Amino acid sequence: MVFKYSKKAINKQYFFIVLLLILPVVIQDYLVILFSAIVAVILTKDVIKIRIETIHIDKNSIKIYHSSNMVREILFTDLEYIVVKGKKWLVLHDGKKKLTITDQLEDLHILAKKIIDYNRKNKKLFVDPTITEVFQVRVKLNSENHIIG
Repeated sequence: MVFKYSKKAINKQYFFIVLLLILPVVIQDYLVILFSAIVAVILTKDVIKIRIETIHIDKNSIKIYHSSNMVREILFTDLEYIVVKGKKWLVLHDGKKKLTITDQLEDLHILAKKIIDYNRKNKKLFVDPTITEVFQVRVKLNSENHIIG
């Protein structure tokens, strides 16, 4: 299954970048122009990254692609925890590096359900109990917040 970032979220960020470039020119303060240009460059880099990023999920792993190049692979057997951050973002950690998936991803709740479904046998996986409320995922957890069954 393939997940992409929403076009609406990308367009909102482009609009914000344009505002960052237009408004300081109206104010005509060089310091504000410089600061907003730096912020606009950083945001543009982020928008370009999420525009070309796709997340592929199968029964064994999550693969992150930029265009057609695989950038990262997280095996489900290596996953250590899944946490909800800020009631909108999903954070996965595989022991090496964490992966934060923002709410700008289309069908984020389906991705969360698929990750939980594919990890039913992973007894070492810590699951944030709020995932059931935020992403409407049905999962039974023991007292240590590990998946049961």
